[in-house]
Amino acid sequence: MLLNVRFGWIMAALLSVAVLADPEEPLVGDLEVSLVVDAPVLPLVSSEPEPVATVADVEIAKEGDDVMMTLQLLKMLNNSDVSPQRILKEGRFTTVSMGRKQDLLRKDPAGLPIIADCYKAPIPAVSLTMYWIPKENEWDVNDEGRRILLDRGPGTTLVDLLNPTGQHIASVSQAMYQKCRMEGTCLLSSGDLINLSSDQADSFYVIGKKGRRHNIFGWGTGEQNLVPYVSVASNDLPLGTTMYVPELDGINLGNGFHHNGCLRVDDDGWSFKGCQLDLFVVSYVDHLWLDLELGGLDRVTTHLRPCTVLNYATEDQLRYVQADHRPETLPMVMHDRMSMYVSDKAPKDGKASVNVEDII
Repeated sequence: MLLNVRFGWIMAALLSVAVLADPEEPLVGDLEVSLVVDAPVLPLVSSEPEPVATVADVEIAKEGDDVMMTLQLLKMLNNSDVSPQRILKEGRFTTVSMGRKQDLLRKDPAGLPIIADCYKAPIPAVSLTMYWIPKENEWDVNDEGRRILLDRGPGTTLVDLLNPTGQHIASVSQAMYQKCRMEGTCLLSSGDLINLSSDQADSFYVIGKKGRRHNIFGWGTGEQNLVPYVSVASNDLPLGTTMYVPELDGINLGNGFHHNGCLRVDDDGWSFKGCQLDLFVVSYVDHLWLDLELGGLDRVTTHLRPCTVLNYATEDQLRYVQADHRPETLPMVMHDRMSMYVSDKAPKDGKASVNVEDII
C-alpha cells in the first residue's frame, strides 16, 4: 500500500521537518514521499523527547487500514516500539529533524541570502576540498594524512555502528568508524550504505542495501542526493545554488569524462566553516586522481550563476558502491531523491522489514 506524506522543510538555523504537519503551519518546499510499508514498522530516527505533537495535529485518515498505516508511520518516526494502538491512545509523537544546519548562512532583512565576498572575488578565494565514500576493506587516508586499510584484520579493535535508537548496525574497525563520521557516508563490505545521523554525531542510518537504485551515492542535506563531481558541501551558500568554477572546466576526471565547470550545492558539513567548497567524488582513488589533475590546487574562483550540471557517473562507479549497475540506473543518479530504507535482520518473532523506498 502507498501512503503519501507531506514533509515541510523549514530553513532556519536547523532544517526541521515536521512529519505529517499541521496544514495551518507555514511550509517551505513541500515534499511528497511515497512510503512502501511491508509489515509492522521498526524504530528509526531521533529519540529527542521534544517537541511533540498530538494526533489531533496530524492529518490522518478517518478509518480502516489507512489509520493503521499512518500510526505505524508515526511509530517508525518516533523511535517507538509501542503498538500503533497505544500511540493512538496516548496521542503524541516526536517531530523529526532532518538535514544539518548551514551555520554560516546569513540572510538580509528581506530574507535573501547574504553571499560572502569570497564567492565574488575575481581571483581564487574559495577553498576547494574533496570528500568521498570510504569503503570497508579498501585503502583510504586518516585525519593525519596517513594511508590506512579499512579492514577488520587480526588484532583490530572493533567499534559498533549504532542507529539513533541504539540498535546495532555493524561492527567495524576504529579507522572505518572515524571515516564514516568524517565523510558522512560509508560503505560496508555487506553492501550496506551508511549515512551519519544529522542529529547525533555518533549514530548512523542504513540508507540502502546492495543492488539499490535509490540513495545510490548517499544523502546530501536536502532533497537531492549526492551526484559525483557535481555536488558540493557548503555552509554559507543556499542549497541548490549552481556555480561555474573555471579551474574545473576541461579537467579530465579519469573515467572518460571531462568536467564542464558547473557545480551545485547539495550538502553542508560539520568539519569546516565558510568560504569552502567540499566536492563529492566517489572514492579515495578518485580524489587522488582529481588532485593530480588539479596540480594540488586548493583555491578556486566561483561565478554564482545558472549552469548545466552533467552526469559523470559510470557503471564502474555504480559497481564500486555496490548499487544496481545496469545502464538504465545511470540516468537516475541525476534525479535521485532522499529516501529512507528501514530494515532489520529477520527477528525470531517473525516481524518483517519495512522499506521506505521512493520519493516523488
